[in-house]
Amino acid sequence: KLAAEVSTAVEEQNPNKITVDNPTIAKNYGSNKAPTDISLQAQSVDVEEINENLSAGSVIGVLSASDPNENDTVRFELIGNSADLFELKIDWDVGENEAKVVVKAGATIDHEAAEQISLTVRATDKLGKSKVETFTVQVKDVDEDPSATVSSATVSQGEQLNVDLGVTDPEESD
Repeated sequence: KLAAEVSTAVEEQNPNKITVDNPTIAKNYGSNKAPTDISLQAQSVDVEEINENLSAGSVIGVLSASDPNENDTVRFELIGNSADLFELKIDWDVGENEAKVVVKAGATIDHEAAEQISLTVRATDKLGKSKVETFTVQVKDVDEDPSATVSSATVSQGEQLNVDLGVTDPEESD
């Protein structure tokens, strides 16, 4: 509901005539309540786990929130370390009060560095009321191929080839 109040000035010399000098309109939105029920979902299932090594732009889920005030809209913001790893995208295929969470360019999602990530979100309605919620997302370990580097190789004619080979496996247990 939107109610408006108009302040007027009554001219004392002619009480039958009302003049309005610089009217003031005060909007009354009633009692504004903060957004509620922030959720992070991927294909109708709560996001609890993502694969490591996701590329930039990979969608990890869709944020949504509701607001108890009729026809109120919600805007999302990633706060804290979440903003270093992810960003929000608003596309034509997400609904009102929704935003896609995608991996930010240059971010590294690595199980060996962090087995879980905290994703902190602020949902704010158009009158400034907000709710903050933190989601804990597990980073799934993906079996990565070992890499090999040759630090030196020497051979003389008629002799055996000597190679210093270093092999690194990102998986600590492999």
